[in-house]
Amino acid sequence: MSQGRLASAPFGFRVLMMAFPRDFRERHGRDLLELYRDYSAAGRPASRVGAAWDLLRNGFGTRGDDLRPAGARRKHQLPRKRNTGMDSMWQDVKFGARMLRKSPAFTAVAVLSLAIGIGANTAVFGFIDAALLRSLAVEDPHELVVLGWRTRAGTEMPDVSTWGWYLRDDNGDGLSSSYSVPAFEAIRDLNEVLSSTFAFADGGRINVIVDDQAEHASGQYVSGNYYVALGLQAALGRLIVEDDDRNDAGSVVVLSHGYWGRRFGENGAVIGETIRLNNAPFTVIGVAPADFRGTLQVGDNPDVTVPLAHQPLVSTSSRDMTRPEFWWLHLMGRVRDGVTMAAAESHLNALFQQSVEADLFPDGVPEQYTLAEMDLRPGHQGMTEQRGLMRLPLMIMGAVTGLVLAIACVNVANLLLARAGTRRREIAVRLSIGASRWRLVRQLLAESLVLSALAGTLGVVLATIGRELLLGAMVTRDLYVDGVRTDARVLGFGLLVSLLTGVVFGLAPALRVSRPDLTPALTEGTVQAPRRRGALRGFQSLLVVQVALSLLLLVTAGLFVRTLTNLEREATGFDARDVAILSMDLGLNGYDGTRQLAFYDDLRRRLKGVPGAVASTVTNHSPVSGRISFTTVKVTGYEPAEDERISVFYNFVAPEFLETFRIPLLLGRTIGDQDRDGSPMVAVVNQAFVDRFYP
Repeated sequence: MSQGRLASAPFGFRVLMMAFPRDFRERHGRDLLELYRDYSAAGRPASRVGAAWDLLRNGFGTRGDDLRPAGARRKHQLPRKRNTGMDSMWQDVKFGARMLRKSPAFTAVAVLSLAIGIGANTAVFGFIDAALLRSLAVEDPHELVVLGWRTRAGTEMPDVSTWGWYLRDDNGDGLSSSYSVPAFEAIRDLNEVLSSTFAFADGGRINVIVDDQAEHASGQYVSGNYYVALGLQAALGRLIVEDDDRNDAGSVVVLSHGYWGRRFGENGAVIGETIRLNNAPFTVIGVAPADFRGTLQVGDNPDVTVPLAHQPLVSTSSRDMTRPEFWWLHLMGRVRDGVTMAAAESHLNALFQQSVEADLFPDGVPEQYTLAEMDLRPGHQGMTEQRGLMRLPLMIMGAVTGLVLAIACVNVANLLLARAGTRRREIAVRLSIGASRWRLVRQLLAESLVLSALAGTLGVVLATIGRELLLGAMVTRDLYVDGVRTDARVLGFGLLVSLLTGVVFGLAPALRVSRPDLTPALTEGTVQAPRRRGALRGFQSLLVVQVALSLLLLVTAGLFVRTLTNLEREATGFDARDVAILSMDLGLNGYDGTRQLAFYDDLRRRLKGVPGAVASTVTNHSPVSGRISFTTVKVTGYEPAEDERISVFYNFVAPEFLETFRIPLLLGRTIGDQDRDGSPMVAVVNQAFVDRFYP
């Protein structure tokens, strides 16, 4: 080491080097100076005193190697004791943080790239957790079961009206979970396998009037033991109990915690106040727990809950829903200790079929009908049909965000490899004076983990702050559910993703740059990019992976865009251009059938007089509502095949329906003003109906 170079070295280093001969200083001085500066910068392990002690130990060890015969020389290594343990790992982290601080531009680009990927994955996981994974916020949710039923493929059900979900599995069996009031009472009172059995049903939209201000809210009806069976305590006031579920009991209502906050500003004075539900007075008795969102389908979080006995006060229908042919209640319960699911299912199935037979067929079940069979399902998530429909699109969304994170990892790995070229000499010096390859890999991985920790922190913040915006851009309205929150599970997922990300993008570059050619690296006067064939292969491999992942993401995005384009061009059978749709439910304000018809007739005439309007109509389901109704039909002269169920979709419409949506009429006439109550009943059918029944 030249005298000029030694003179520019720190004073402490020059004093320490006086302990070694001149030829030793010239041969190893430059390497020891680099090592001393690294030790001092890292504060290892007790500030400069520790750095001086390590330098002397290493210098004397190297001096001993020089004095040994050539055949007996060995590479001197620093004592392993200083490089192990939590203190050493903490030093690696601090040193990695200092190195990243010296390259602010690189650090900012890497952290931002990773934060976007981690934030997107964390936000999507929070949504998937709320939609698919989270159990009900009740006492012992895994003890709950849903009482569903199954109809075998090819069998015919009794002629009953069902509400709720009805699906078919891969075998063609029908699956549902709607029961009549008599069936619920029989199962609740006579079963010996459930410790508690409770019922609930979707109440749909309810007109809630508070201080003469009307607003639509979602509602549900529950049996009196609903909250007790779930083991819930009120956040304010009390919840519905058995005594409330009687016809002669006072009309009471429980508010959801979210609705209480939105509509009443979390004002505790609401307890005991009277509000009107579909123009019927109800007394508010309590507020449900904050994290409880009901047992209906995911996304159906009822704002108001009333006892089953008071359903007629809220309903806009004139039907007597206690009749056995109306199946509209969902049933859940808790299986008793020691009772297997198979035994419980067999026992409940016998009760269910006995109830249906006694209520609908006291003289025996006709041969053409087959009674449904009980089908118990896990109830820790409540009703799950909607979750099943959401699973595939949410998994696709998770895969897309995972692909974005993978691309970000490859990008940062490439940046780390490029940055490693500027540190070749530093790494070569460390290896030449005894540092192990594992020690270097650990140091480089520490830098990667510091990067991923910074990116993870920023990503979780982005996922929390921008969650609604992010999910609004990625999740369709039909799939969206509320209750997405950044809780311990989501934070744990973000931490795990950050940790794995740091290992993934940091391990390959660390292994690559920890094997440099020492002689060229130590003798180079200027820093150059790695030129080894292995290093080039590493760059090329990462570039290939990066291009492949980007191409995959690009193709996926292109397919989505093409699908949306095809959907826009799909022949729907109607023309929705220049059509404005207004949704209303007069029944929520107490309008009966006659008053509703008069109101709609007057409304159509008024809309027809609006400048620019050429047609107006009223319909039960608009073509863009996504809702349908279906019924069975009997066509004179048509002989159905064996096991064929003749069912069709139908809709109720007012005059000018076809004209409003520009639906062409192929034959006959449209529904007109002359088609009123008392006139001959008429219908317009589509070409598919004609092709099937009048070929």
